[in-house]
Amino acid sequence: MSDSFIPLSGHDLSMASVHAFQAQHQFPPAQALGEFERLVASKTGVAHAVAVSSGTAAIHLALKLAGVRPGDWVLAPTFTYVATINPIRYLGAEPILIDAEEETWNLDPGLLREAILDALKQGKRPAACLVVNTYGTPSHWGEVKALCREHGIPVIEDAAESLGAAVDRQPSGSLGDIGITSFNNNKVITCFGGGAVLLKDQQQTERVLYWATQARSALPYYEHREVGYNYRMSPLQALWGLTELPELDERVRKRRAVFQRYREELGDLITKTQHEDVGAYSNRWLSSFIFRGERALALQQHLLEQRIESRPLWNPMHHQPAFSDVKAYRNGVSDRLFRSGICLPSGHELLGSDQKKVVDSVRHFFRQVANA
Repeated sequence: MSDSFIPLSGHDLSMASVHAFQAQHQFPPAQALGEFERLVASKTGVAHAVAVSSGTAAIHLALKLAGVRPGDWVLAPTFTYVATINPIRYLGAEPILIDAEEETWNLDPGLLREAILDALKQGKRPAACLVVNTYGTPSHWGEVKALCREHGIPVIEDAAESLGAAVDRQPSGSLGDIGITSFNNNKVITCFGGGAVLLKDQQQTERVLYWATQARSALPYYEHREVGYNYRMSPLQALWGLTELPELDERVRKRRAVFQRYREELGDLITKTQHEDVGAYSNRWLSSFIFRGERALALQQHLLEQRIESRPLWNPMHHQPAFSDVKAYRNGVSDRLFRSGICLPSGHELLGSDQKKVVDSVRHFFRQVANA
């Protein structure tokens, strides 16, 4: 058994990885970005991808492309990471937070309908709906898309956590009108930072690329007719991404196997985990579970004492001081998830012996609780 620190979702920057990186320098770095974007588009089932500096930047540009303006309302899940919500405020718009449902822990279609109808009664058609596939598990996409289409609301798929997931064999990232993904250090595929906007239309792609490169006009001198952003991914990040993306399917397979082992070996302690809808395929980015009792923080501390990294489930956005004034449609699900749930080490590089250590440590914690 390894005595080293067990990370939540790490990437091993080993010499083997460095050699693989060097071996794939088959074209100049200047060409890497375009090649990486073509591969990202292929893996996510879209026509075009624009690689940018982060998943947050990608959400910002996707919202802008959807036409979100100051004073607009944007529907979004409360059970998510803050990077989903912050870009709404970047544009001067207001998030309308929607609680999770019990099965997938994603945006509740019933509450979504209620929020849309309430907005329409006030004469405010929501400018967009952000849909997150939490921890890599797809949302109830059929219901959500039908609702938004009925009311003419663009759907942005936040696939930051769900690269490699799918619904009815359609890749995550292509399920909405616009998609985004992330290549942050903790994701299944990393560029050690970065993200991408995923697009189906050439004209939209040119617009996003224009904004991401400081809105510089195609002239022999510097002219800027709009405010732009320094959001382009670096060629060196793209080169690294080109070594990682071919391994996507195998990494997802390994993460799903890690998840399944936890479910089998800790099944008597687990009360809930994320359900895959019929036809849905989760990448199991993080193996996330609800255990008996409301002891997530205590379990996290116990695991840390054993040199095992874990993480409580998302603290809902409606509890964040930065969004205390935001309208939220709540049903109590995300509150319960936060109190009782935890993400266990989930990386595709996780050793079997290290996963056994995690399982044994979780069991030891609950034995202590039972004997207290």
